[in-house]
Amino acid sequence: MKTLFVLSKYEQLKQKLIYANLKQTPEHYVLMKILSCLLLFWAGVLLFSLFWALIAALIFYIIYDYLVLEYLIKKRINQLDEQAQYFLEVLILALETGSSIEKAISLAISEDDSDLAQQFEQVLLEIKLGHSLPEALTNMQKRIPSESIDNILLSISDTSSLGVSLIASLQEQLSFLQRKNFLQKKEAINKIPVKVSIVSVLLILPIIFLLILSPLILNFLG
Repeated sequence: MKTLFVLSKYEQLKQKLIYANLKQTPEHYVLMKILSCLLLFWAGVLLFSLFWALIAALIFYIIYDYLVLEYLIKKRINQLDEQAQYFLEVLILALETGSSIEKAISLAISEDDSDLAQQFEQVLLEIKLGHSLPEALTNMQKRIPSESIDNILLSISDTSSLGVSLIASLQEQLSFLQRKNFLQKKEAINKIPVKVSIVSVLLILPIIFLLILSPLILNFLG
């Protein structure tokens, strides 16, 4: 994930909202965060006590950004990387037929309606408004949290200005994405038995305890 250390707190939050694709201002996001904590606080007061309600609200306030922003950014990165694989395949095919990069992007967009395709559509719109391709791609980088797609955009920008083979460069990026997506899916599959085991333990343990303790409970009631 891209680093945001050079930005102020306000600008960091603004940039993270863009990365998460949330159509909110930083002020609105902070307001929702405070309201969520207050709702949790009042629920805690009603159900438990003032002390535990305060502790729960403070913890929730601290981890809120991780539960919402960081989760959405990470989820979007994974989605964009998966979308990039198909988009690149179509883009490379279009380039191999002799299309210009703008025409190839337009053809790839016509075959896709994903988040990534919409971002490239914005690139073409900015070019029509007078921006150069490198400028439009740089603006797109500011809206995308994925470093893999960053590298793709840099490849397109550099090869268009230096005259290097764009197809060869994109094929390298495609191979990297294919390996990365494969390893991520493999890792997710490997985690399934662990998750199933945890769920099984949580479901089975209460039943086992009930079977063990039921004779004692019956004797006590009798």
